[in-house]
Amino acid sequence: MSILTTIWSMISGACLMLCFLHLLLWWKDRHQRVYLLSALMALASGAGALIELGLMRSESIAAHATLLRAQNIAVAVILVAMVWFVQGYLRTGRRWLAAVISASWAFCIVVNLLSPNSLVFAEIHEVVPRETFWGETFHTARGATHPLKIVADLTSFLIAVYVAEATFRAWRCGRRQAALVVGASITVFIVIAGIHAPLVDAGRVATPFMVSVAFLTIVSALSYQLADDASRALRYGREIRAGERRWRTLLNEVQLVVVDLDPAGRVRYVNPFFERLSGRRALEVVGQPFTALMIAEESGDLAARFAGAASEGPRPRSRWTVAAADGHGRVCDWSSVRLVTPEGDFDGILSVGADVTEALQARRDLERTRRRLDRVIRANMLGELVSAFSHELNQPLAAILSNAQAARRYLAQGRPRVDDVRGILDQIVADDKRAAAVIERLRALMERGEILREDLALVPLLDEVVALVQPELHQQGIRLELLVPADTPPVQAGRVEVQQVLLNLLVNAVRALEGVPESTRRITIAASNGDERVTLTVADTGPGIPSDQIDRLFEPFHGDRDGQLGMGLAICRRILEAYGGSIQAESGDGGASFRFTLPVSAVGKQVSRG
Repeated sequence: MSILTTIWSMISGACLMLCFLHLLLWWKDRHQRVYLLSALMALASGAGALIELGLMRSESIAAHATLLRAQNIAVAVILVAMVWFVQGYLRTGRRWLAAVISASWAFCIVVNLLSPNSLVFAEIHEVVPRETFWGETFHTARGATHPLKIVADLTSFLIAVYVAEATFRAWRCGRRQAALVVGASITVFIVIAGIHAPLVDAGRVATPFMVSVAFLTIVSALSYQLADDASRALRYGREIRAGERRWRTLLNEVQLVVVDLDPAGRVRYVNPFFERLSGRRALEVVGQPFTALMIAEESGDLAARFAGAASEGPRPRSRWTVAAADGHGRVCDWSSVRLVTPEGDFDGILSVGADVTEALQARRDLERTRRRLDRVIRANMLGELVSAFSHELNQPLAAILSNAQAARRYLAQGRPRVDDVRGILDQIVADDKRAAAVIERLRALMERGEILREDLALVPLLDEVVALVQPELHQQGIRLELLVPADTPPVQAGRVEVQQVLLNLLVNAVRALEGVPESTRRITIAASNGDERVTLTVADTGPGIPSDQIDRLFEPFHGDRDGQLGMGLAICRRILEAYGGSIQAESGDGGASFRFTLPVSAVGKQVSRG
């Protein structure tokens, strides 16, 4: 049996089998045109192997010329398909050079078909029999080279340059395996085929044409790379499906709202938690404008926000209210990202929302409870001053009663003394205003109001607080020293809140002096100015604070007196920190002191600089 016939038939069969496999791959994924190009290369290589086998067995000049024309067509198909395969697979070749190569080979094929003896020979002189080293006979032609054959040779050189450059650029881009397998194999074997075929044509090498052998190697290398790609794609597909299952499970179970919007702002997807939260099914909202998901009051702002997000990207965080089927809104905090296609075009918005409705309600309830507790603490402090206030109120009320009775006696006389009655009425008015002032101070401390920031002068505020506790101080025999400069700048805080802090500290100081000899009972209120803050110190001459309790003084529910909640100092600290201030306690042999700070207001800063 002929070895040459066996080998070339096997080459042809292998190429045709690879052609069939690549066609199947292309049929499964028709977007991948590289499979179609590789199938075309394999088909042309298989046909080329049969043509080469015919050339080995052909003994006539006419048959040889016909087969040479057919072989050139097969080579042209292989080379042009290979160039565009590299262009489509590596994506690093120069398209204009691929177009030049294709046009050049089209010209060569026209010349090949019009020439009586193919593109290789202008004239075939003879067909010469030759022998292989194992003694088998094959035939090659001798003749005059066609003058336009140089075009084909130069085009083959351009192909080598084109593939080599595309390979180098793919290597630099990090696609090293693809560059090595595809680019290097094509470059090496096209050079081998491009050198061997001209030598056979010139009669310098006594072997059959081996173009199909070289291209079988190329097609095999491409098949290996495509199979490796298919294997990776299969593995990636399994990983993607596994990831999709994980994401699907996450989206189904996560307690967050997930909404996917297309570039036009229509709903593409909502997860099951959205259905549970809103009471609306996904089928009802998919395809609807995304503004239909939210309450009507927010639809205008939402539309404007989406328009900006399409070009600039959404805000990282926002708060919008989902419209529920029962008519109630569910407030959600949203995190959104801008989606893009692989080409970089805008592809919609993906938003994830956390339901904060209950949290906001709980915060509002906590704030109401906190305010009520503040009022309870204030009332608790003021309760201890009731006796002092009652004493202060009794004086003007008793004076009013006494003056009213005197006026009545004057009026009962036959000829009333008008001037005396007028003076008595003036005294009644003054005492009434005095009593009203006491009541107003009580009401101001007991009222429930919002926390405000205002420019607050400390000297008159201290006078108001001292007026509240003065009766208690007098009754307890406590001396009060005020060391507050008249030029102390205003601070930025709330009047009632700062009064509460001062009143709490003064009441605590009064308690601390209960067991101290009356001659040494003293409370000092001092103020000092800084660049940004004013420091107020309330000090007493009591026994001080045990060292093991100083660190816990400002903790809630920490107290050492019966019937006290232990919230006073904790609330003082919260109030001061809310205004940007701070408080600390110190204790020594001479008593305890509480030092707190408040920020200087903008007006106070200007006065200080002036």
